[in-house]
Amino acid sequence: MGRIATHARASLLDRLIDLEPESQQEAQPLRALPLREWRQAFFRDLEWLLNTYCPLTEAKLADRQQLTVLEYGLMDFATFFTHNPSDYARLVEAIEKTLAIYEPRLKDVKIIIEPPDEGHIHNELQVGLDARLDATLLMDKVEEPISFFIRGGQVGELKIVSE
Repeated sequence: MGRIATHARASLLDRLIDLEPESQQEAQPLRALPLREWRQAFFRDLEWLLNTYCPLTEAKLADRQQLTVLEYGLMDFATFFTHNPSDYARLVEAIEKTLAIYEPRLKDVKIIIEPPDEGHIHNELQVGLDARLDATLLMDKVEEPISFFIRGGQVGELKIVSE
């Protein structure tokens, strides 16, 4: 009978973050986290990625053959219209591409953006994002389906809301 995992390998960010910057001694490198802490760190890293602004325009991103950490983050979608299906498609593609490049713990990512309420007038300004992410979460050698919401409001900060 197989052993049940209690820890998972810490993310690169967790291994790089200095939890005691005032200390003169080099800390022991963090190798693994308990599963609960690993999951919390995963959602934190994902929020950081989605809330980091990529400085390149959509056109310049499309021209790049390979992206680096300099392009880390999500492109600016402040000018997208909530009632425009092509803007929905562009935003879905941008989020899925960003996650495919910078979040290796997710695979088979599918983003579904919730359309605005039918009661809204077509030229009424709506601010925010309401999307669902369905994917496979890779935790060391274990794969599990995962689903959660990505919500954003007027201040522009995206939040992960797990089910």
